[in-house]
Amino acid sequence: MEQSSAMINPQQKMQKTHKVKASTIVAYILLILLAILCFAPFYIMIINCTESNADLASKLNWLPGNQFFENYARLSKRVNIWVGFKNSLIISFASTALAGYFGALTAYGFAKFKFKGQKVLFALVLASLMIPPQLGMLGFIKVCNVIGMMNTKWALIIPAIASANIVFFVKQYISSTVPDALIEAARIDGCGEFKIFNKIILPIMIVFLFCSKYIIGGLTVGSVKE
Repeated sequence: MEQSSAMINPQQKMQKTHKVKASTIVAYILLILLAILCFAPFYIMIINCTESNADLASKLNWLPGNQFFENYARLSKRVNIWVGFKNSLIISFASTALAGYFGALTAYGFAKFKFKGQKVLFALVLASLMIPPQLGMLGFIKVCNVIGMMNTKWALIIPAIASANIVFFVKQYISSTVPDALIEAARIDGCGEFKIFNKIILPIMIVFLFCSKYIIGGLTVGSVKE
């Protein structure tokens, strides 16, 4: 009986490993197909910039054309595209970095400090998620006009700093990941609150913070013209 069980067990193990390998192959095939579907629009967009208007209107192009330089020259006459790229980089990276830092700092305050009105303030933060940003657009334009921020990059950077989405999700992460004992140990060692946040809390959640969809969305904002 022992010999027969010893003979069966290796076969069962081989069957299990074969099943795992087959499922892994299927999973990789599906992931590759999904990746192709995701990147196909970008590929078509790049290909279309090398085609003429007649080709774009008549067929779906999968291979590069020969109209790239003509299209670029026509575009350069209408829009200064490199200024748009520069402004996009400045605004997206500045607003994303500031939103990530101040959103995490606010979330840390809600997660690890107890004070009067904490629940009310956090409820207001959550309530702001239900208010469409378009409702405050006219008021914000008036404020920018009064303080002299019209037609400046700061008018696009400053509003992005206050992100209720980042505050909410980072607060949940800090509450479940960062132990109170770690903060108390840093205070005993003489660290101030900002030093605790910058040296201990921020490095712990930096990966979660900058891999969240809200930060990635901030890095993919549209270009800004001159």
